[in-house]
This record gives sequence, structure tokens and C-alpha cells, in this order.
Amino acid sequence: DLKGEHILVSLTGDSITGIVDWSDAALCDPVVDLGALLIWLGPGFLRLVLEHYADAVDAHIFDRAVAYERYGCLRRLGRRLAGLSDDPLDLIITQLRWAFADR
Repeated sequence: DLKGEHILVSLTGDSITGIVDWSDAALCDPVVDLGALLIWLGPGFLRLVLEHYADAVDAHIFDRAVAYERYGCLRRLGRRLAGLSDDPLDLIITQLRWAFADR
């Protein structure tokens, strides 16, 4: 559940000062968190993060994160349109734009 609103940064914006909301902490594929970064600030941001990612990554991790989030965004949109969720439609649309943005 690592995403923008859970990352605290310094006043100058040059360093991370904290991470909040650990309720979804899990041992899982890093694509879950990397995909959340994609729909927060787009593919360029995800590429920048991956340049500094210290853990082992496979050659297709960027593509896997994109595919994971595209599916997730479409699923959230479908649930919202079917009346099965009250997720903000404007947020879902923003996330869809990032998920399908040019790489």
C-alpha cells in the first residue's frame, strides 16, 4: 500500500522522512507497490524509482507493474460503474490515465 499519500517528505522535498499506514504491509511481489507508484505519478516516476531500487528486479518488472495496475484500474472502474464501490470516479480516471500513459 505504498503510495503518495503514505509517503512523508522533507519540507524541501529532497528526502523521505517517513512512511505511514502499514495496515496492508505484506510479503508479496514488489509489483504491487511499484504499480501504486505508477498510478500516483506516472511511468516516468516509476522508471526513476526503479533506477534506485536496491532489491533484485527482473528485466520485465516495469511491464509487469504496468499490466498489474492497468488490470486493477479497469477492475476498480468496473466495480464503481456497477455500483459495487463508492471509490471516487475522478480518482479512478486519473489512475487510468497514468496506467495507460505513454511509457
